Amino acid sequence: MRIDSTKKVVSAKPVNCPLCSRSDAVIYASLKCSEIVAAWRQMKVSFSPAALDVFAGRTHVDLIECAACGFRFIDSSLAGNDVFYQELHNQIPDYYPTTRPSCQ
Repeated sequence: MRIDSTKKVVSAKPVNCPLCSRSDAVIYASLKCSEIVAAWRQMKVSFSPAALDVFAGRTHVDLIECAACGFRFIDSSLAGNDVFYQELHNQIPDYYPTTRPSCQ
């Protein structure tokens, strides 16, 4: 992941911080979509085009930092779809543990 030392202002559309709701966010770091897919491949996970549909029309994913409170987050529209999570579970069955201490 490349850290953007210039901390560019996010300008394509206003992004509200999910923690404090302010819209003065900056790009903290960025990864190419192809780098994300390659990282999954290193973990022996591959996805169909349908699972990667969230990347359609995008070249990279930004880690955004709220300039007001410092919280770092990714655009929530980039959450995986049902196909993504089903394929992930099929390839790494214990990616999500079946038992959780918080649920006991």
